[in-house]
Amino acid sequence: MPDIEKSGLFSYLNWNKAGITLNTKESAGKEIFKQLMEKADVLIEDKAPNEMEELGLAYNSLKAVNPRLIVTSITAFGQSGPYKDYKSCDLVIQHMSSVAYSLLGVVDDPDTEPPKRIGGYQADCKLSLSQLLSCQELLVSASNCDELEQMVSSDAQGCGPQLNAELTACVKTTLSAAKASMCGVNTGSCPMNPKT
Repeated sequence: MPDIEKSGLFSYLNWNKAGITLNTKESAGKEIFKQLMEKADVLIEDKAPNEMEELGLAYNSLKAVNPRLIVTSITAFGQSGPYKDYKSCDLVIQHMSSVAYSLLGVVDDPDTEPPKRIGGYQADCKLSLSQLLSCQELLVSASNCDELEQMVSSDAQGCGPQLNAELTACVKTTLSAAKASMCGVNTGSCPMNPKT
C-alpha cells in the first residue's frame, strides 16, 4: 500500500512545509498552540462552528495572545443557519452549490447512477485560493495596525480580523462568475447548461 505522505497529491500540497500534531483538548497542547499563535500572522482553521470556543481557542481568546492575528474560519455551510452543523465533502458541496448540475447535467436514474462529480477537489481548492488572496491582501496592505483597523471592521479590541469562509458560497460564486463569462449576453444559449 502506498504511503499517504509520499503520494503525488500530498507532495504537491505540502512541499516545503513543516507540520506538527497537537492535541488541543489537552492543556499542554493548548499551551503550545497559543505559543505558536504569539508569532503567527494568520491562522486558518476548519473546525465545526463553536468547536474552537469549546476548546478555549476562540477568536477573542487568540486575540488576547496576539492582537494582530488574522483568523480565517472555514466551514461547509457557514457559522450560522440551518446547515451550520452539517458535515460535508467536496461531492456534497458541488451539488449543494449547483456546480455539478450546471456543468455535468442531471443524473437520469439516481437508483442506478452515482452522483456526478467534477474531478479534483474543486471546493477546497477554490476556497483555499480565495482565502489566500484575502489574507495576503490584509497582510500586504496593512503596514501598521491602524491601517488594518480601517480596512476591516472588528468588534474586538486590536486589529487582526476574523474572516468566515463558507465552501458552498465560494463555489457558488465561482460558478456564477464562470457562467457570466461563458454565456453570451445576446446569444440566448449557454454551453454550461446542458438543457439549453
